[in-house]
Amino acid sequence: MSRISVLLAVVSGLVCVSSVQAASLQVSPISLDLTAPARTSSVTLRNNTDGTTNVQIRAYKWTQVAGVACLGMRP
Repeated sequence: MSRISVLLAVVSGLVCVSSVQAASLQVSPISLDLTAPARTSSVTLRNNTDGTTNVQIRAYKWTQVAGVACLGMRP
């Protein structure tokens, strides 16, 4: 392997490590429990850095039939 290839691999690794260490995201609460007739709740996301952070949230419909939990995507 040439020196340039080794140098590029090391630099690429350092860039990946520095971007991972820069992220700091707090989520509160980590679990939501909705009971009828409530249809909404809230989650607080806090970015503790000066940079931007991308997040994705997915809501699932949870049902339990005969003791078996079933998760389904919400429309």
